[in-house]
Parts: sequence; structure tokens; C-alpha cells
Amino acid sequence: MKHIIKNIEKLANAWKTDEIPSFHDAEIISILLNRKNGVSIEIKIRIYKFLENFEIEGKKFNRLLNANSTLKFLRTELKQLEYFNHQNVIADLHISPIENSDSYLVHFESSHGCELRFECEEIELTEIEIFETEKEAYQPDSERIRKFIEFRKSMSAESISEKNS
Repeated sequence: MKHIIKNIEKLANAWKTDEIPSFHDAEIISILLNRKNGVSIEIKIRIYKFLENFEIEGKKFNRLLNANSTLKFLRTELKQLEYFNHQNVIADLHISPIENSDSYLVHFESSHGCELRFECEEIELTEIEIFETEKEAYQPDSERIRKFIEFRKSMSAESISEKNS
């Protein structure tokens, strides 16, 4: 991906690493389709990087490094755009050269929300904004977990008694 996306090293530099961040669990914030000067697609993506856990007054928090990044895809042909909603989480970003062509097949594989697939000739990172956030760490509801465990035990007990009958 390093040689395919122009300026992608800016994202690696912001992450203070030589590696390009994974787009897994990143979120599509917006999509702009533009017909001017050949069809282009601009996609604003928020990428997260876990920094650390910490605790304040018994509550657990995560500190995250965030990058609002805009990728611009030039001379595109849209193949699929579905399910865009309030949360558009990316499972993976696939960029593959198309055989006997100067184009790439781009697929934003969805884990929730937007599924996007298109062909393009050029890809560029045009904008990046870095900031840190802190959010309360996900802690499962212990009462709900206790009830689930009891339910599973009762199901196991029922299936054992059915087998013995």
C-alpha cells in the first residue's frame, strides 16, 4: 500500500512508526462523489490507535490516538455503495492492481454499515488531522453476564437430563 497511495507516509509519521496503520476498525465518516474533472471519490476516515489504559476513581479508560484522514481516489468507476449509516466500521481495506490495466480495485470491506467497492487510477492521502481522545473502557454488565452464565448452566443441565431419560 506504501507505493500505491501518494503521501501515505504522512500517516505513518503521525503514528510515529514506519508502518502504515491498519484500517481495521476504522470508521468511514463521509463520502464525497464528484463528477468534476473525471469522477473522483473522497473518503474521510477516522483511524484509531490504542495508546494506554488508565484508571480514575475506579473507572477504567483508554487513551487513543486518532487520525481523521481523507483519501482521494481519482478517475473512478463506482461498483458498489450500500448500507451507509450512522456508523460505518471498516473490517479491512483491500487495494488490488487490476490485471492489464493502470487501475486498482478498491474494496472497503464492512464489519458494520457502509460496503464500498470501486475502480480508480490514482489514490492520494490529501488531509490528516491527529488528536488524542480518552474514553471509558468497555466493561460488560456483570449482572447480565451472571444471568447468561446461569442460563447456559441450566441449558446444560436440561440437555444432560434429557440424555439420561
